[in-house]
Amino acid sequence: MHLTSSAKLNADGIFGGGKLHVGGAYQGGNDTYRSKSTQIDDGAILSADALSRGDGGEVVVWSDGHTVYSGSISARGGAEGGDGGIVEVSGKQMLDFYGMVDAGASNGKAGSLLLDPYDFTIGMAEASLIDRVLRTGTSTYVSADNDINVNYVIDGRGRYAGGGLTLSAAKDINVNVYIVTDNGAVNLYAGSGTVNLAQGKAVYAGTAPITVRSGSSLTNASYLTGGRLSLISTQGFVNINQGIDSSITPVPGGHVTLAAGNDVNLNKDLVTYDGDVNIAATNGILNIAWDNTNSRTYRIQSGSAPITATTGGNLTTGPAPPTTFAVPDLTGIADQAAYLRAYIVDQLKPYIAFSTTGKLSLISTGGDVTVDAPIPDTTGEIVLTAADKVAVNHKVLSNDQPITITAGAGGIEVNGTDDTYGMGSSYGIGTSPAIDSGSGPLTFRALGDISITTQNGVSTSGKLTIDTRSKILQGAVASYAYSPSEIELIADGGIDSFNAKFSPKISATSSGGAIHLDVLNPGQLIINALSPTAGDVFTGGLIGHIVNIHAGRDINLSNVREGGTLVLNAGRDANLNTFIIDSLDVTAGRNIYFSGSGLASPEPTIWLRGGDLIATSTGGDISFGGPSDYSAVHISDEKNLALDAYGSVTLGLLETLGPVSITARTGDITLRSDIGPAVQFYDPNADTFYASYDQNALSQIYSGADYYPGKPSFDPTGNGPASLFLHAGGNIIMQGAKASGTVTIVAGGTLTPAKGISSGVTNGVNINTGGEALEKLLSGDVVHPGPYNYTGNYFGDIPLATQVQLRAPYDVAPAITPGPRVDPPGLPGALTALPALPPDLVNVSGSGVPGASGANDSLSESEIEAMRAAGNAGLSEIIPDEEENTDEEDNNKNLMEFAGGRGVGQTTDFGIK
Repeated sequence: MHLTSSAKLNADGIFGGGKLHVGGAYQGGNDTYRSKSTQIDDGAILSADALSRGDGGEVVVWSDGHTVYSGSISARGGAEGGDGGIVEVSGKQMLDFYGMVDAGASNGKAGSLLLDPYDFTIGMAEASLIDRVLRTGTSTYVSADNDINVNYVIDGRGRYAGGGLTLSAAKDINVNVYIVTDNGAVNLYAGSGTVNLAQGKAVYAGTAPITVRSGSSLTNASYLTGGRLSLISTQGFVNINQGIDSSITPVPGGHVTLAAGNDVNLNKDLVTYDGDVNIAATNGILNIAWDNTNSRTYRIQSGSAPITATTGGNLTTGPAPPTTFAVPDLTGIADQAAYLRAYIVDQLKPYIAFSTTGKLSLISTGGDVTVDAPIPDTTGEIVLTAADKVAVNHKVLSNDQPITITAGAGGIEVNGTDDTYGMGSSYGIGTSPAIDSGSGPLTFRALGDISITTQNGVSTSGKLTIDTRSKILQGAVASYAYSPSEIELIADGGIDSFNAKFSPKISATSSGGAIHLDVLNPGQLIINALSPTAGDVFTGGLIGHIVNIHAGRDINLSNVREGGTLVLNAGRDANLNTFIIDSLDVTAGRNIYFSGSGLASPEPTIWLRGGDLIATSTGGDISFGGPSDYSAVHISDEKNLALDAYGSVTLGLLETLGPVSITARTGDITLRSDIGPAVQFYDPNADTFYASYDQNALSQIYSGADYYPGKPSFDPTGNGPASLFLHAGGNIIMQGAKASGTVTIVAGGTLTPAKGISSGVTNGVNINTGGEALEKLLSGDVVHPGPYNYTGNYFGDIPLATQVQLRAPYDVAPAITPGPRVDPPGLPGALTALPALPPDLVNVSGSGVPGASGANDSLSESEIEAMRAAGNAGLSEIIPDEEENTDEEDNNKNLMEFAGGRGVGQTTDFGIK
């Protein structure tokens, strides 16, 4: 195919250009004929413009062999609106490109030019022509089946901005000169080879992105852009052997992407001015080297922009700091603790590898994430994600932003640090949390076990979530000035030990294991251990105001102080040890046992402040202490006592004025103390009871705000509870009983009281027994054979003994509420990141870019002064001035119209059969 100098091919259209295919279709495709060779002479014109509105058309010059192109191609967008078209000039074996291409657009996006030879060497002539195409705003794509060599400066500045340059070679790209675009993207793609940029040369793209991609390993060089810099090795390593810094200009930018099929090796600093950083080592690791000259780690610093590092192998935060520091000279230092805390922070700063006030994401898709070096409290949101294990060996702190840690089967291990660094506790340095998210939520999720240091603990005033498909081995919320707004613990395999301290709401759930939980007076406590074979619950202490506990097996509560309303449900046993609470509702599938925990009179083992005590055993017994286990129950404000057991019930000392109902459906009822006797103050020193409080006699035994001179005792005359109901399937063994209301006793077996039974109402005593009923009289016992029924005012007349009044407990902890955030005592203001240090930086991403004042101008020293680094020559010292060879377009020539006219241009293929 040969178009001579007088040839004019026109596929213009008013509303869009058409298609011109000379020698073949785009990239030799489709079923059109392809020329063995194609020649377009100087003067030949190929046009597929949009004349009014619409996009430019498609112009292809192709041959399977040798293409010589010296003509002019135009595929411009419409003057009133529309994008530039698509142009390809290719020779599959060889291409000589001497002509002109214009795929620009006055009111739209510029089009593109594709050059597709086997090898392509850009010398003076080729560079000059590429310059002219770029200056129309047309992006140029050079694709070679082998290598591309750039031996002459490419400078696309001048007329129209936005023309980008893409060089794509199957093997290597060798750039031996400068490449400059006018805010046009630069893409350098080396398929199986690499991209080599000569020493002292640079690639400038203005504010447009630069992407360098190779099949083999890639080492960074002087790639300068205010847009994104992407260095990609699909199969090898990416080596950062020259610093990257965009922080030396006042213009934010300098986004950086590093992606390697293997490792990413950071051997210099990577610093952006609020530009995000994305690092990916698909099958490798991120190596962060140590700067021996400056005695610090190399760092990645991005201002307020996010940093994301993803590796296929293990990922660490860099070299670990020492565990001990030498004590500095403290002569003349008044506040030694504050001085030493600041000194410790200064010693830790050189080990900070990641610095951003934006989001920090550290991800291992195939290995572990290990925090050996600190993450400072200037950091924004923090995400640590590992396919296997996350190990936190140093501080992880955020600036009131979320921290999320996710791990696989290897679990999460949070280890403590000696915050004195070997200097000892005598200076008052203190301890700070291992992880602290401030007011941001703190979340742990893992397939494996989670273990959190109890030495330092973790801290947040937001929500704390710990969720694992395995176990929580141990953990603690730091003893600190603020508490989590909510704590949610989920551990399918159980919680071996966790000290949650205070939160308005704490919940703990396990589907397959036991829960051991310590709390400190939370507003609400919810515990669910669901397994019928392993679902035990162990807790106690300051248990909280609203408590709901469900256990598939046993509930074990000890020394419950300052509790509110407790609702307990145990699949098997409920083992309960001393309570000071508002109310209690407990249900167990087997036994309920209340233990005295070694207390003695007049101490209460259960003290209810204004609520009911309801206990239900659906398959076992209810026991309050035993003959050798003191038990004393106080119920205030005439509230209910209701005990309902499938088996037997035993009850010790009871102090109540409310209704009492006790049922033992198949077993016995044993009452070891009188029900309803006179309850008075007692002085053991004088063995004397007092119906009202005598301060002189009783101040050593009864004290506190609840006692004042003349205060009546709990029940000085022995009115007894409001009513008494006893129902046993077996026997009833009891002392005496008295109620101000009715007394109803039903026994399937015998009734054996030790004293009289009476009611404050007429015929208020009702007795029904299947066996014998023993009536205790001063004149002598009377045995009534069963079955026996009785209704009257009293049954027996042996009086009840006066009962020792229980002492009201006063070891009440104050309510705890979240307070304002304050700095940790160990590391206040903790680990603030250092400013950028660019002493040996060579390539600059995100800096100011060369001016674009016209094609006749070279880059002046002043234009690049802001971005050049020590040792770099300015472009004006290297690039010679050149005159622009402007196009002399002959608009008056007659055009041969093969297609076009008023509508969208038609498609015309030119080929040789």
